[in-house]
Amino acid sequence: MREKATTSISRSPQERAGLVFTISAAHAMLADPRVKAAANLDGTFQPVVPKLDKPFLMVGSPKHVPDGGDTTWPKSWANMTGWKRWITVAGSDHSSFVDYAVLRPQLGLPAPELDGARALRITRAYLAAFLDTHLRGRDEPLLDGPSKAYPEVRFWK
Repeated sequence: MREKATTSISRSPQERAGLVFTISAAHAMLADPRVKAAANLDGTFQPVVPKLDKPFLMVGSPKHVPDGGDTTWPKSWANMTGWKRWITVAGSDHSSFVDYAVLRPQLGLPAPELDGARALRITRAYLAAFLDTHLRGRDEPLLDGPSKAYPEVRFWK
């Protein structure tokens, strides 16, 4: 006799939070009501985000300034009606926001101007503030504007 297949739903806080960090994060939010907050770490929006009313954080390299080369950011930004922040990090590049940032020197690969460890400290600080604000209900002043602790970070709009 075959046993009936069962599906287990995780009860871990991380999975219940429904947080996504990819170029498709905004689209996941539209498709799945469990996703409460999301961030794009230097990815191109594919396709441009339609109307979105949930918390969204955009963290990018200098190519993602409003008049930069990626037009999907300002177009998607205009369609976001909920809480949102758009920041760029001076001296960073596309891989600065993930573990690869600290591995490049060890692998003998070229690195951007901003040190990988510093880039990850910045990424962690802003993502933690974002998570604390939108998943824990804590007020995080780091998200309110420029910080002396992170002069590399620029807020847009």
